[in-house]
Amino acid sequence: MNMQKSILIIVGAVVLCILGFAFAKYCPLGSKLGAASADASSVTSFDPAARKELITRVHTARAQIELYKIHHGGACPEFGKYGWKQLVNETDYKGQTREPGKEMVNPSGPYLMSTPTNPLTKSSQVVSLSSIPDDFKATGTYGFVFDESNGHIFALTPDGKIFDETPPAADAP
Repeated sequence: MNMQKSILIIVGAVVLCILGFAFAKYCPLGSKLGAASADASSVTSFDPAARKELITRVHTARAQIELYKIHHGGACPEFGKYGWKQLVNETDYKGQTREPGKEMVNPSGPYLMSTPTNPLTKSSQVVSLSSIPDDFKATGTYGFVFDESNGHIFALTPDGKIFDETPPAADAP
């Protein structure tokens, strides 16, 4: 039975990863972040390798957050309280991480091998908001923003704006 459950979870994670690549296009903030509303310099000024690396990291984080939610009764990781700790460590159903020397009943995770860093901001810090306002701009040294209202995470640019994942016109198919 455990093997069947593990296989089901792995298949689900793969499906979520695949869906994660389409997620940015159809997410609720898509209309706010689309190419038409993006500052042209913010789309093209970043090194293409750094863009691809960041997009991969964000999509991976999104897929793993969805898997975390499946394992934790729909609850999102508490970025405001724990940062990435709940995703890079084993957790119980309530989201508590394993204490040294103590056993854990039915642990889940870790979901990520290491804490992701935003290559544009050189930061892994996450600002967690109840919802992201239309005119959002982070102040401080954050790499990511997490929207608690819908469980979505986004990368930030060095100037604190939400990173536009839309490919530059030259890269678009």
